[in-house]
Amino acid sequence: MLHPLLQEKLVDEFVIQIAPSIIGRGIPLFISGDLENKLKLVDVRRYQQFAELHYQLR
Repeated sequence: MLHPLLQEKLVDEFVIQIAPSIIGRGIPLFISGDLENKLKLVDVRRYQQFAELHYQLR
């Protein structure tokens, strides 16, 4: 459901929280190649086994 928002340029940044996957490969957030070379990593924070990534669109 994220792809239509990106196409209409309604999203300008992401704050993504990552948790370790216990089973399988997790759930993909983006369509392959959707944001390739369009994201700039702004900040990374670590909370025990979790990570929070802050990206802005270029």
